[in-house]
Amino acid sequence: MNKDFYQFITTKNESLFSAIIHFNVENLKNYKETNSNNKTIEKLYPYIEQDFLNTYFKEKSCIHNPDFFTYWNYADETKRLLLLDKESLSQLILRFGITIHAKEISLIIKRDDVLAIKKALGEENYFYALSRAKYRLNKLCDFYKNKNQQLDLITRILQNGQNALFHCTTTWEKELKTFFINKYKEEFPHLTTLMQENNETIPEDKKRLIWLGIKKILIKEVNSSWLPYFN
Repeated sequence: MNKDFYQFITTKNESLFSAIIHFNVENLKNYKETNSNNKTIEKLYPYIEQDFLNTYFKEKSCIHNPDFFTYWNYADETKRLLLLDKESLSQLILRFGITIHAKEISLIIKRDDVLAIKKALGEENYFYALSRAKYRLNKLCDFYKNKNQQLDLITRILQNGQNALFHCTTTWEKELKTFFINKYKEEFPHLTTLMQENNETIPEDKKRLIWLGIKKILIKEVNSSWLPYFN
């Protein structure tokens, strides 16, 4: 909980504040429906009164109600990844993986191999790999190029994209990690396994580079409308 942060975004970044409200309300509703006897919900989602929400949307005066402030500290930008929809998160993982393997993709010239990778990535993602992708994350390409070399290229693209996202979640609270794992274990099995094991460590400067790369790919290549959430 970071009251200074919330006071700032209510006046300077209403898009982010509204997204946080809607995220909590929607997940509170879902948890109350599926975990009616589970007391841990009180730890994750403070109860947000309907009267309070009405007050916010009509008068923008919510910063005076301490019950609003969520368990998660959204001042940590990485935690705002949960505000993304599944499609955007999937595309972020894929585009990051494509970016760090773009040079390798561009070396594929045999017709059948080109058709196969174009089908696997999608036409738009394939042409992204051949164009601006190889100029995006040069400092990270060397870090990832030797990872999982025993796997085929498509698998490496997907796993290394998830690996990058994992390194953005290592400081999250246990409750938040559990929530993320339960929500995305089917869509991102490699990522959720990494989060459960949490046994891969890298230098902090590399983590910083990865996070900056994630933001760049999200805003420049996935959807620029997410900019207010990460600016």
